This record gives sequence, structure tokens and C-alpha cells, in this order.
Amino acid sequence: MVDDDADARRLFVRMLHACDARLEIDTAADGEEALERLRTRPPDLALVDVVMPGLDGYGLLGRLRADGASVAVPIFLVSAMDPADQPLGSAVFSATMDRGLSLRQLLRCLQAVTPILGQPEAAAVRASG
Repeated sequence: MVDDDADARRLFVRMLHACDARLEIDTAADGEEALERLRTRPPDLALVDVVMPGLDGYGLLGRLRADGASVAVPIFLVSAMDPADQPLGSAVFSATMDRGLSLRQLLRCLQAVTPILGQPEAAAVRASG
């Protein structure tokens, strides 16, 4: 988990452990620290805050891509705020991969996310937390 806000990092760690206490979770306080760890000790996946001072989530992705030796780690960009400091909300959900999604991957993603998106928001929050 990469976030410049220590409280947000702790919250994500607690939420992830609530889902599976066996998870090994490492955190980084900024994009530069995360970049070094992704290069030297790649995790199974990374949750990266979009809005951070210095190297933000998009900048981190750009630096990894510019390396030419992209790390084969799924990276999920997350944020509670947009760059204009407005609460984040979206009518769109998007998933992309550098080399594209195969039909099998797309169908697996749709099967996984459909039950979650079909729940009323209050029920979804109770189920996840």
C-alpha cells in the first residue's frame, strides 16, 4: 500500500487484514519509496494512491514504464480525493492492462465485480467491512 497519509495506510492495512488475516502487507509513504520496492522486491499486487506530493500514482506508473523493464505487478490506483481536493465519485469503472485483457480475463473480472456493483451501497459496505 502506497499513500503519503499514514492514517490511510493504517486503515488500508486493517481493512485488508479484515478480509484475510494471512496477508503480508508492506507499505510505502511515497512514490519514490514505492518505486524502489517495486524494482527490488516486487509484491503480488500494489495499491497506490493517485494524489501524493512528488511522485504521484500516475508518475509512478510512468517511471515504471519508462524503465523499459516494467515490473510484472498488478498496480491498482486508488484515491479518496481527486487532484482538485474534491471527494472522489465516479459513474465509471475501468480496468486496463499494458498488453490488454484477454477475453477469459475480461469475463473473470466481470464475474467478480458484478455481484459487488449490483448491491446497494450500504449492503456492499457491510459485506466488505
